[in-house]
Amino acid sequence: MKILCVIQRYYPVIGGAENHVKQFMDHLSKNHDVTVFTTAADDLKSFWNKDAKKIQQYDSDNYKVKRFDLLTPGEINWDKYVADFPLALSQPGPFSPKLWEELIINKIDYDLIFASSFPFDHILPAYAASKKWKIPIIIMPLIHSENPEVFLTATRLSMLYYADGIVVNTNYEKKFLGKNGIDEGKISVISPPISIKTDVQLNPEKFQKKIGLEPDEKVVLYVGAKGQTKGIFNLIDAMSLVWKKNPKSRLVIAGPSSKEFDQYLDKLSKKLKEKILDLGLISEEDKQNAFGICDVLALPSKSESFGLVYLEAWHHAKPVIGCGIGAVSDVIDDGQNGLLVEFGNTSQLAEKIFYLLQNPKIAKKLGEEGKKKLEKYSTEKSLKEFEEKCVKVIEEYVNSR
Repeated sequence: MKILCVIQRYYPVIGGAENHVKQFMDHLSKNHDVTVFTTAADDLKSFWNKDAKKIQQYDSDNYKVKRFDLLTPGEINWDKYVADFPLALSQPGPFSPKLWEELIINKIDYDLIFASSFPFDHILPAYAASKKWKIPIIIMPLIHSENPEVFLTATRLSMLYYADGIVVNTNYEKKFLGKNGIDEGKISVISPPISIKTDVQLNPEKFQKKIGLEPDEKVVLYVGAKGQTKGIFNLIDAMSLVWKKNPKSRLVIAGPSSKEFDQYLDKLSKKLKEKILDLGLISEEDKQNAFGICDVLALPSKSESFGLVYLEAWHHAKPVIGCGIGAVSDVIDDGQNGLLVEFGNTSQLAEKIFYLLQNPKIAKKLGEEGKKKLEKYSTEKSLKEFEEKCVKVIEEYVNSR
């Protein structure tokens, strides 16, 4: 099979969708001819800020990755006709004339187009190309159901409606799309391939000393992008309540920063800042050691299509706290292998964190149950199911013609 993957950013860029899709493409490339079309964006800000960091060309060992330059809205000289054309002005980007040209103007020859993820607009030319050149398309939208006004516009719903196949992470996402008029018969639930490196050097005690933590300090860990929708501000506010009852605890944060987070952190008192250890972007080895030293992982995010970080914590038999949103509720069984809270409910989040810190036996039990649930997720099974989905869509498309 000749397969074209179209995605907003790609490895070595770090991100949930980017990591997810790369594992699929790495697997497919073993038996098929794979090409990836993506943008030069390193940071999502590149879609709107022309000065944001871009990435140099980086090819995989087994397949070609072609990166296209971007135009930001301020750089586009719209004529009076195009200025009134909603698709041309759609947000949130990216807008890449060269990507459109490669897909729509120049004839392409593939057996399948795979496109991910919503709400980004690179899927528009991918979808248009599938219809123009009569190539079947599979879309993996990675819906965040808490933001339907962004993820389920008429245009995006139409693309899903007429897509030849859809891949989702959870049964919740499948049912959610079904309620919005999408045929559930063409939707396949395929869990993300769980890639947890087991060949890293684990030495939690050494790592704890390295980052300046005392052996008797309780550790609440946050791993993820530092944005408002990910719940990091709510977590810090909750921890300020926890510290009044349990001063011998620390908040350790790992992940890419943001301007809004840096500004928020600057406004905190010196006393609170001393309780927060921001590690920034860390290596895989340090990340696994961070899971090893934590007492609880707290990611109270309202913007998740799955939540791989919870599974990483379970790999180390650690209890987790997430928000009771659709996709996360499909992963975390409240009270069995983790706890769920309402997004933005600071006092409830503080209560749950304090409860787990004060009850290590219960916390340990939740973590152990989480590790048992990991058996449900198989990387090999997910990769096999995805390849089978691709083959099936191609065969059905050929037979229908």
